[in-house]
Amino acid sequence: MSRSTILAMSRPASVHPTAIVDPSAKVHPACTIGPYCRIGPKVELGEACQLISHVVMEGPSRIGAHNQFFPFCSVGLAPQDISYAGEPTRLEIGDHNVIREFATINRGTVKGGRLTRVGSHTLISSRSGPQSALSAPFTTLCALGRIRSSEAEPRSPGTFSHFPKLPPREKLTPTD
Repeated sequence: MSRSTILAMSRPASVHPTAIVDPSAKVHPACTIGPYCRIGPKVELGEACQLISHVVMEGPSRIGAHNQFFPFCSVGLAPQDISYAGEPTRLEIGDHNVIREFATINRGTVKGGRLTRVGSHTLISSRSGPQSALSAPFTTLCALGRIRSSEAEPRSPGTFSHFPKLPPREKLTPTD
C-alpha cells in the first residue's frame, strides 16, 4: 500500500453535520456527504463519491468509486415489487456514474436473481432508474422513467428506452 493511500485512509470522510451515517456503513475517507443525506447499514461507498444533499442510501449496497449522487435520489432501498417479502437482495453500482435528482435505484428481487447491477460510466437521469433485476451495461443512459428488465430495449449500444412496451395501435378507418 502506498504512503498516499495510507494517508488518505486515515482521514475521515467529509460529512455535513446534518447527515446521518450508520456507524456500520463503510464510507471511503475521500467521500463527501452533503446536508441531510442518510446512509444506512450495509452500505459500502467507494473512493471519492459525492452525495450532494438529501440522498438516501440503504443496503446491502456496494457502490464503486467516483460516483456522484444529486439531491433526492434513493439508492439501495427495498424493491418496488408487490411479490417482495423481505428476502435478502442487494445492489451493486460500478465507477464514474452520475445519478441525477429524484432517481431511484432499488435492490434486486428474488425472481430477478436478487441483484440490481449498474455498470460504470452510466448517467441515470432525473426521475428514472433501473428497477429490481436490471443489469445495466457499461456506458448506459437511463432517462425519465423506470426501466425494468422486461422493458429494457436497447435503441443503440448502451442506451435504453424509457418507455414501457405498448400494445400495437389499432388501425383507424374513416367513418362517414
